[in-house]
Amino acid sequence: MPRIQVNADVQAAGGFPLWADGVYTLRVTEAEQTTASTGKAQLRVRLEPVGEVNDENGRPLATAGTLLDFVTIDPIQTKLGGTVSFLRGLWEAAGLPWGSDIDTDDIVGKEVQAKVAVEKFTKKDGTETERNRVKRYIKPI
Repeated sequence: MPRIQVNADVQAAGGFPLWADGVYTLRVTEAEQTTASTGKAQLRVRLEPVGEVNDENGRPLATAGTLLDFVTIDPIQTKLGGTVSFLRGLWEAAGLPWGSDIDTDDIVGKEVQAKVAVEKFTKKDGTETERNRVKRYIKPI
């Protein structure tokens, strides 16, 4: 039977490798208001890394993929300062002014600093897996 040599570190099709926990510079490539499965409004933000990204073993990734961040915009929580504080963190990390009326187009193309970590979660089919998640956005000094 013929044998072939392959790169054992290649990821299976359909997924991207996990990034090492750390602070990354990310570019916002998409931002749109959508509806969460709970029926609440949310902002769906796609972020791509600017510069090199390493995997959990410290090796540079040839293809890092992108991150999706979903920020729920709950009117009641907004009044209480809840989930909107995460949205405000994103806006301020991008150097944009914060106010009661924001335009999602303003954030597209902006670069932000964000703390990214690996977290475990349960898929809809009940299986456990891991994913990268933005833990917080970092406001420039």
